[in-house]
Amino acid sequence: MAIDRSMDMKRAIAGILVATVALTATAQHRQLEVGSTAPKLEVARWLYGEPVERYRPGRIYLVEFTHMQCIPCREAIPHLTALAKKYRDQLTVVSVYSYFDSDKLEEEAYAASIVRLRERLDTLMEYTIALDTRDAAMNRQWRGGGGFPYAFLIDGQGQVCWQGNVDVAEIERIIQALRAGGFDAKRYGEEGEVFERAYHSLARLRDNQVTDEAMAAVETLRERYPDKALAVDYLKFRLLLQRDPSAASEHLRAVMAARPDFSFVPETEFVLRQYPGLDWRLGVELADRCRAKTLEPQNQAHYLDMKSQIYACNGAFDEAIRSITEAIAIRDSAFGADSEYTRRYHGLLEAYRLAALAEHHPKRLERRLAKAVRARTLSETAARLLRYRLKGVLTEKQLDMLKRYLAEPKPDNSP
Repeated sequence: MAIDRSMDMKRAIAGILVATVALTATAQHRQLEVGSTAPKLEVARWLYGEPVERYRPGRIYLVEFTHMQCIPCREAIPHLTALAKKYRDQLTVVSVYSYFDSDKLEEEAYAASIVRLRERLDTLMEYTIALDTRDAAMNRQWRGGGGFPYAFLIDGQGQVCWQGNVDVAEIERIIQALRAGGFDAKRYGEEGEVFERAYHSLARLRDNQVTDEAMAAVETLRERYPDKALAVDYLKFRLLLQRDPSAASEHLRAVMAARPDFSFVPETEFVLRQYPGLDWRLGVELADRCRAKTLEPQNQAHYLDMKSQIYACNGAFDEAIRSITEAIAIRDSAFGADSEYTRRYHGLLEAYRLAALAEHHPKRLERRLAKAVRARTLSETAARLLRYRLKGVLTEKQLDMLKRYLAEPKPDNSP
């Protein structure tokens, strides 16, 4: 039986318009809410900077939960340092390194890796650093667990004034309001909840649910919350992708032209899924923008990897080869040639070189591919990329060869 969703949509739109009605989506569960009292910072150890034993009247505290293996976390580091320096008279920045449930590292090894990172970055990482307990007790108490980075702004009385992803512009806006006095944390929190519910209600729409009424609701959300414009522009792009990828391209192109600071990690939209009509060159530019925002060599290489895959998925193999070759050079220089990521990158390079032969030298491709399969020298990375992402360049016979090759047991060190 078909489900009539028109009433749900009307209710959602009404909720956005009057900003009082709870919408259909449930906000992400959190332990602390804006307006509540923050607990004491109870960490396993303080690794750098002055420990925060209590909240002091007149000061503002930015407490960030982070992780060593999180790329956005690394990208936030220079921004946190800039905030700490700009508002040093009143702001204390604390990064609490916590754990994913799947982490295997013991506390001593994790602490040592964090200290090495701070020593390497030196003045680029100039704020207080702490380590959560091994059971991530502080992260769970404050926010119920979840991904990274995530931050809280707390006033000198210990009241939570803001929480969210590390949005520097929004954090500065709240800091300045707190410095000016008269900031109403409770009201701000209530308005934020209305926005979040509306945003997630719309973000969960799929395919034929993305109606004209839904797109009108997005525009209303943008008008009502101009300070959230970048988030809403991304939401609009994601919804347009499901309706008309060409229109999504036009929207994204206009936003990027108007806002040089606009970016998001383009992997999901431009690599993991393929949308006919979506201008893949925008994905390349987004990868470049993300790369420009990071100083970390591993992140630089990561975005070059992503850029290479966008090129390869769209048949631009020469450009893919150039991008992944640059990524390999960066990884080799920073971490040495014998690393898991470098071996994987060499697997991508191998796949791109084989795929590049398909257009101009198909017989040479067939010979090289067959030889690599017989000799078992084709890396699993290359085989999988050719089999699943670049299959349009191969014949059915070659795809079947790769299928059988991947089904065979491989050495443990196969990249």
